[in-house]
Amino acid sequence: MKKIFISILIMLSAVAAISAQEVPSPYVSGEVAPVTDKQVTEYIIDYMKTPAEVKADLPAVLDLWAPWCGPCRRLSPIIDELAKEYAGRVAFYKVNVDDNQMTAMAFHAQSIPMLVFIPADGQLGAIQGLQSKETLTKIIDEYLLGK
Repeated sequence: MKKIFISILIMLSAVAAISAQEVPSPYVSGEVAPVTDKQVTEYIIDYMKTPAEVKADLPAVLDLWAPWCGPCRRLSPIIDELAKEYAGRVAFYKVNVDDNQMTAMAFHAQSIPMLVFIPADGQLGAIQGLQSKETLTKIIDEYLLGK
């Protein structure tokens, strides 16, 4: 299990000026909320600080993806299902790496899909590539929820 996690070191980077919008809230609806670089740093995790400052109220999963990515498209329905199953306990967000390159760079996304796991406290974790629902459920339960 530990082999599938990649330890993430957060590097300082500059955030492009993007108009501020409030982050969509997936907490109650159980939906995956699309977010921008600016929304990630303001409402989920501020990777500009060292160490990174978690701002989300719940543990979170960031799905780094792109519309042209086949494995990303195959992972999307799995993430949608998990968002519904974990509604109110884990927040799920999608970051289009083509439009939000600062977040992709901050998390050292060298291939996609890449999921970043943000616990309420503790070290970030990440996994790259297409994963099964069972694998992701186990990671969420053990790593984010401590079951």
